Amino acid sequence: MNCWAKRERERGWALLVELLVGAVIIGILAWYLLRGPGSPVVGGTATTTPGVALEAGRKAACRTQLHEVRQAVDAYKLEQDANPASIADLAPYGVTDQIARCPDGHEAYQLDPATGQVHCPHPGHERL
Repeated sequence: MNCWAKRERERGWALLVELLVGAVIIGILAWYLLRGPGSPVVGGTATTTPGVALEAGRKAACRTQLHEVRQAVDAYKLEQDANPASIADLAPYGVTDQIARCPDGHEAYQLDPATGQVHCPHPGHERL
């Protein structure tokens, strides 16, 4: 066997080892991205999954929309010196049908005309 063939074989093994090391590093990075920084394995406190993240996003959107509807109720009270009879009365204050519904289940928010309080039909969406 000549010297050139021996070098090519050694270079082939080195290339194979480099490719394997690169694949392992990419695999570890992919695992970390899929598990998320909240994973107990990588130093966090809770496991984060896409479903949990989507639910948290919907709850945050619900709280934001509830805040907008409640501000519209306050503006209505200031102008009319009375509570609105329904959420439809808040249309001049920017409350559209889309804002007046929970983004999680698309049910309409509940307005109590006696008190002027607005609530989400889903438990846990109103905690700030």
